[in-house]
Amino acid sequence: MLRFILALSLIHSVIGQCNQNDRLIGDLCYTVSTSKQTPEESEGICLVSGRYLAVIHTSIQANFLATLVKSQTGADKFWIGLHRVSGTSNFRWTDGTPMTWSNFDSSRVFQRAFYKSTARPTTVPPTTVPTTRPQVTRSPTTGKCFDNQDIEIQGECYKFVPLKLTFEDARKWCHYQNPVTASYLAYVPNQTVDKSLAAYARSEFETDDGNFWIGLSRSSGSSWKWDNGFPVGFTNFGTRTGQNYAAESIVNGKWDTFNDEEKNFFVCSYNPVSPQT
Repeated sequence: MLRFILALSLIHSVIGQCNQNDRLIGDLCYTVSTSKQTPEESEGICLVSGRYLAVIHTSIQANFLATLVKSQTGADKFWIGLHRVSGTSNFRWTDGTPMTWSNFDSSRVFQRAFYKSTARPTTVPPTTVPTTRPQVTRSPTTGKCFDNQDIEIQGECYKFVPLKLTFEDARKWCHYQNPVTASYLAYVPNQTVDKSLAAYARSEFETDDGNFWIGLSRSSGSSWKWDNGFPVGFTNFGTRTGQNYAAESIVNGKWDTFNDEEKNFFVCSYNPVSPQT
């Protein structure tokens, strides 16, 4: 109940090309929503629209957003896309970017972050629609990942996404919302990649338990298929094989299967030699 009360307004943010009603503040586009939601519901609404809960990298963005929300909704608090898994783990932005600026009230630090306005009114910047999307540079000869937060394993780049979604929503995120390039739910071609993903997942998701989606699925009664269309060779199934969507265990790398209502963290993969979108 408390979280719902604090969810006075939503802000979406995306990198790059703004829509007509967005506000460009710094390098991000923002849109205010006046609906009241829990942080999880807010996150889902943003993902469905191809965006994230608000990311704030500077005090200028924070102050402008506070003024923008106040002018459109009268609210002085709103959810932002900063969260952590537990009280001892680090905060992360939901779009995967590092937390380079923060403005915490040290007496009120929980799992989810909301922004409370303390800024004096200022002029909201006019809407600006850029014509190009910022690009992440890389060396085309080395196969380096587009995003330096991604991890390269045997020539494939893997993005660990600390959001808990259903398999289908996670797959859509990898296909359409990965901010650096189109990708797939994780392709696991051999035991080395399998063990590496489990090991990295423990640090990236900051947990020693649970599962994360990989790109292996099937229709009822049909053969297993990788999301990227590659043939299935190596497998590492555990004891739970009766459902249609595969998730890898963070504990031991085994693959258990789940139904389409289960929500897990997930990993996307892409070939860094492919053209960037």
